[in-house]
Amino acid sequence: MQSTKKLDSTGIAMYNNSDSGQKVADLGNFGIDKIQLFFPENSFVFPKGQPKEFDQLTHKSAEGRITEKFYLNTESFNCDISRNPKDGSKMFGLHFNPSKKLHPYELTHDSNVIYEHTREIKEKLLKSNIEINLDEALVTRFDLAHNIILDNPLSVYRNVFDSMKGLRQDKKIQSDTTYWGNRQNQFIIYDKAKELERNDLPANMVRGEMRILKSACMKSTFKTNKLIHLLNQEQGMDYKGVYNYYIESKLFRNTSKQLKFEFKELESMFYDFKEIYGNKGLDNFLKTIGIQELHKTPNTINFLIELIKQNFPERTARRKLKEVNDMLDRLRIIESKNDIKGFILLNQEFRSKIMAA
Repeated sequence: MQSTKKLDSTGIAMYNNSDSGQKVADLGNFGIDKIQLFFPENSFVFPKGQPKEFDQLTHKSAEGRITEKFYLNTESFNCDISRNPKDGSKMFGLHFNPSKKLHPYELTHDSNVIYEHTREIKEKLLKSNIEINLDEALVTRFDLAHNIILDNPLSVYRNVFDSMKGLRQDKKIQSDTTYWGNRQNQFIIYDKAKELERNDLPANMVRGEMRILKSACMKSTFKTNKLIHLLNQEQGMDYKGVYNYYIESKLFRNTSKQLKFEFKELESMFYDFKEIYGNKGLDNFLKTIGIQELHKTPNTINFLIELIKQNFPERTARRKLKEVNDMLDRLRIIESKNDIKGFILLNQEFRSKIMAA
C-alpha cells in the first residue's frame, strides 16, 4: 500500500436512515445527474503500481515526457489515479450518476440515496485495496437536471432559445442540443428521448441541465465544495432553489416581466433591454417579446413607436422604425399563409416548464 495508516472517517453526518429507501418513490423529474469528486492528499490510500481490476493509460508528450494513469470504469462509477503535473503527487478522482443507478432517466435528489451510493462505491474500491475518506471529498462538478414534457418537438422552440442570451455565457448549438455556458458553469437543453433511443419515453420529453464545472463555482453557489456539507440534510440544501435561481439570473436574466403588456411594463422592459444590450437593446427586446404579440395588443405598436422616437437620434429612429415596419409586413404575410402558434406562447410554455416546481 502507498500508506499503511488507516484513514479516519466518521461517515457523512447527514446520513440518518439505515434503510436508504432506494425506491421508485424517491425518483421524479428533478434531481442530481452527475457528481465528480476529488480527494486531497491523505484522504485516500491505494497500493503501489497498478491496482487490481484497473486499466492503465500511458501518454508520451511531444517533449518525450511519459505520464501514466490508472482507471476503472464500471456501470455505477468511474475513477482514476494520476499524478499532479505541478508537483508529481498522486491524485484520485471519482465521478458517478446517483440517479442512473436507480432508473434510466428519472432522477433523485435524496441525500440518503446518494450517500448510500457513495458508500457502495467505497466498498467496491476496497476490493482493489483502495480506501477513500468520503468526509474529505471535494466536489469539482455537480449537475442538477430537470425532465420536462413540451407541447411540441424541441426544434419548434429554436426561436425561443435564440432570444435567450445567458449572463456572461456563450451560446452554441449542436444538433438538437443548445448550450449556454463558460468554464465555470453551463446550462443545456436537449432531447432526452433521442439521446436514450427509447420508444417508451413520453413524447417531446427534454432535459434541462445546470452544470457546475469547477470547485470554486461550487463554493460560490452552495457556500461549500465538500460532499459532506453538500449532502447535509440538516443544513437544508435547496437544490431546486439553486437550479431555479440559476435559470432566472443567468439564462432568463430576470426578464420575467416581459410577459406582461401594460404600457408601464412595456416601457420598463424597453429601458431594461436598452441598458443591458446597448445598441442591440431594441433588437433583443423585439426578438424576446415577439412582434406578433406586440401586434396583437391594441395600440402597443404605436406606443413602441413613440418610445423609439424619444430614445434614439432622428436618423437612428427612422431606421429603427423602418425595421419595425418591415417586421410587421413580414408578419402579415406569414399570418396570411399560415396558422402558427405565436412565439410568445412557446416562450411562456417553455419558461414555465423549465423551472423546477
